[in-house]
Amino acid sequence: MIPGADGSRKVRWQRQVRRARLIYLNLTDEEAVLLVAVYAKVEQDNMLPKDIRKVV
Repeated sequence: MIPGADGSRKVRWQRQVRRARLIYLNLTDEEAVLLVAVYAKVEQDNMLPKDIRKVV
C-alpha cells in the first residue's frame, strides 16, 4: 500500500532493461480493480500520494 493514497497499491514491473510502475486500487465492494496510472520509471520516480488521490 502507498501511505496516504486511499488504499492504492504500486506494482513494479521490469522487462529486460525497461522498468515501469503501475498504480492500482482494489475496489472490493464492486469486485473491480481500478488502474490509476502506468508510467516508465525513467520518466518519473514516484507518484505522490496527493496526485494519486486526485485521480481516484
